[in-house]
Amino acid sequence: MDRRRHRVLVVDDRALVAQSLAASLSGRRWHVDVLPEPLLGDAVPIVGPGTGCALVAAALGPAAPALIRELTFSSWRVLLLAHADDRLGVAAALDAGASGWVSVTDELAELSGAIEAVFGGVVDLVDPNERTALAIELRRHRTTSARALAPFERLTPREREVLAGLVEGMRADDIAASSFVSVTTVRNQIQSVLTKLDARSQLDAVARARRAGWSLEGRAG
Repeated sequence: MDRRRHRVLVVDDRALVAQSLAASLSGRRWHVDVLPEPLLGDAVPIVGPGTGCALVAAALGPAAPALIRELTFSSWRVLLLAHADDRLGVAAALDAGASGWVSVTDELAELSGAIEAVFGGVVDLVDPNERTALAIELRRHRTTSARALAPFERLTPREREVLAGLVEGMRADDIAASSFVSVTTVRNQIQSVLTKLDARSQLDAVARARRAGWSLEGRAG
């Protein structure tokens, strides 16, 4: 077996978890690298394109699909490590190009079997019916999320910053002090946020933002 072509890349920002998994897999006949998530953008070209199977942890959250796209663009085959009940996480990973997924509670033999399948040339490890069902769930989730986030797209950049402050528990005078504007200005901005979101109060606006999964950094568009 050509070890240069059979490389396993563990991508997880939880160092202990990644190192433990790498140590378990290193006992096989593969060359195993650990790649903390923050280094991915710089390290993929160094590791080299098309050189093996990458194991990406679903624990990376929303960043996982973007990492999977980057890896598959570099011709890596990707397996997601996820909990069995994280169907949306699995669906998003498959949509991003992952070849399959393995439960974090599976035995090492099952994970190794999936890696062997990838090295054996299997492109898709997911049952077609299950893949279709997951794709439908993901599409419905994205549609629902887009509808929930639509009102927040009406906010101006400054109003978004003010709402983010409210979500973090800041008061109007705290927001004013941090932004070097008057409290009156911030209160006017808060009122505009409430009007655009059709919220009855600041607490209601915060509750709506949390239910919709809105954040200043992760807002749609």
